[in-house]
Amino acid sequence: MAEKWLKWCTHVQRRALEAPDVCLSSTRVALEFYRTSRDAVLLYEVVVPVKLERQLNGINQVAVLMHNDCLYFSQEILGFAYEYRTDFPSSMKEHAVFVDLAPRFQLLAEEILQRQVHLVIYNLKEAIDGADGFQNTHKMQQFESAKFSIDQVVFILEKVHIIWEPLLLPSTYRRSMCTVLESVFSRIARDILLLDDIAAEETLQLQRLIHLMLENLSSLFESFALGEEQNLHEFPAESLEDFIPSLRKIRKLSGMQ
Repeated sequence: MAEKWLKWCTHVQRRALEAPDVCLSSTRVALEFYRTSRDAVLLYEVVVPVKLERQLNGINQVAVLMHNDCLYFSQEILGFAYEYRTDFPSSMKEHAVFVDLAPRFQLLAEEILQRQVHLVIYNLKEAIDGADGFQNTHKMQQFESAKFSIDQVVFILEKVHIIWEPLLLPSTYRRSMCTVLESVFSRIARDILLLDDIAAEETLQLQRLIHLMLENLSSLFESFALGEEQNLHEFPAESLEDFIPSLRKIRKLSGMQ
């Protein structure tokens, strides 16, 4: 839906600005063409978020694609005035501007992305809540409950990885995913550090859970590698910890450091 609307808006705008008699028209007619081209862009901002409200309230590709569409608009808009200014009457050339619209779409793109990040963090928080603070993991029932929570965390993160990585710019993907990972790792580390008088068996079970989580997230960590031919060995653990400070705590709690 978002992509189709984007193409339609761009088509209407170009037809209006490229009409053969724009440069020969009166200022009033040229002004109407100019307003039509702006309205075509603004229609996307007004209509599409409402049309896709349900999708924007979930974690899915549609929201990420709309984020990308808004970034595309913000870049395309910057060139409209230069591309079509010669088609307008001289009296309008200095007044036919589009650059003021670009920040609106940049802001909308960032709002959509942050909404996705907050949704992911909220879902992860709910999953971790099910671990009941990782208490008494030396008991079978509590261990299974904590393990289920960790499995849910991994599932959510992998889902987000699959959706985000192919669609977002690499820098945006890394920034957003690091924010999510820092949130989940800091929460898990905090819950574990708040435990009192942990028995040896309980410590081993907690370390087992952390090892399991980190192992299952290995493909996600590899996605932070810079460049297609790089792998996790070329993107050392220390670099990850610079972006995700709580990862160092998690590794220490697991006995890996």
